Amino acid sequence: MKDGSTNIHLFWSEGPSCTRNLTCEMSNQTYFVVGWEDTEIPTRPHPPSSSMWINAENRDVGRTGKFVNLMELFGIVCEDMKWYITKYPFGVEYQLPDTWETAHINASELACKLYKTAISGFYCDGEPADYFSK
Repeated sequence: MKDGSTNIHLFWSEGPSCTRNLTCEMSNQTYFVVGWEDTEIPTRPHPPSSSMWINAENRDVGRTGKFVNLMELFGIVCEDMKWYITKYPFGVEYQLPDTWETAHINASELACKLYKTAISGFYCDGEPADYFSK
């Protein structure tokens, strides 16, 4: 089993194949970055080549001091060695075309169906982590 981190807010361990644990401090700076082309969530109007953010806390909440197992919170699963999010407890944010303002898809709208989203990037308390790039 492999484990470690250089981020004091992130604890992870890696077992054989798709066995992993990922615990990070809940904050509005803990989030996943995903592309519209890598999700089953119905497309909304957005700028070309833009991303979505899947947050581990509501946007208006800073650090909570609480740590959470993100694999459970986001229903992260592995299929063919690729990682997918299946739960969106705080919804999804993205940018609107033309204005680039941030828009939000509520969690309740995403809870009605199992949408899979491939993970492109991950930030734990604002620090990038390459945990899912392996």
